Parts: sequence; structure tokens; C-alpha cells
Amino acid sequence: MGGAVNIGGSLIAGAASIAGQNKSQREYYRALAQAADKQAALQQAAAKRQSEYIFRSAAQENTRLQNQYTATQSAQQAALAANGVGKSYTVDQIMQDSRWNLLTDQQNLRQNTADELYENNLSALLGVQAKKEEASQYRRVSGQLSGSFLSQYLQRLFNVFSN
Repeated sequence: MGGAVNIGGSLIAGAASIAGQNKSQREYYRALAQAADKQAALQQAAAKRQSEYIFRSAAQENTRLQNQYTATQSAQQAALAANGVGKSYTVDQIMQDSRWNLLTDQQNLRQNTADELYENNLSALLGVQAKKEEASQYRRVSGQLSGSFLSQYLQRLFNVFSN
């Protein structure tokens, strides 16, 4: 009779141990999933801030280019006027070249800004997708653990009776 009580106690203790271990592991994987979700959200917010920074930087650079062009044009007009050069094809060509340089620089700035935004957004998208997949995998493992209690308990039961 004492052996049956020992076996019964062992089975109950084993079941409690497995249940506690599974609960602990499920909570651990749920916490990892929540952490991955939070990292994905933080990465998305950081990418948005980076996009805003890229836009602000481009706007500042465009303003700088415009101011530089205005200053150059004023200096050219003053220099030409000081030398007594009036309206001519050469003067018009110099002014057009300066304007062309501004437009080319602005187009390069727009293209570089578009490229930076594309890279920023692509990097964020891939990073967020990776974190969401990681969270999904942790949830899957957590779900599998809740279904494995019976199989683990039956294995322990088998081990008790086979010894």
C-alpha cells in the first residue's frame, strides 16, 4: 500500500512540476513576443523620426542653395555693372549658367532625398517585419507549450511505471 501512495504522490508532484514548468515557459515566450512587438513599434517610430529629419535637412539645404544662388547672382550683376558691362548675350549666358547650376543642384538634392527616404523606409519595413515574425514565432512556441502538458505528463507516467 505504501508503494501505491508513493507512486500516486510522485505522479501528482510530477504533474504539478510539469504544469509549473510549462506555465513558466509560456510566460517567458509571451514576454519575448511582447518585447519583439515593442521593438518593432520603436523601430517604426525611429524610422518616422528619421524621415522627418531627412525632409528637414533637405529643406535647409534647398534654402542654402537658393541663398547661395541669390548671393552669386547679385555679386555677378554688381561686378558686371562695376566694369561697365551692359546687357549682352554674354551677361545673359552667365546668369543662365548660374541659374542652371542652381536647378541642377536642387534636382540632385531631390534625388538624394528620395534615395535616403527609400532606404530609410525599406530598412524600417524589413526590420519591423523581422520583429513581427520573431514575435509570431515566440507566440507559436508558447501555444505549443500549452498543448504539450499532456504528452509530458504521460511520458512521466510511463517512466514511473516502467521503473
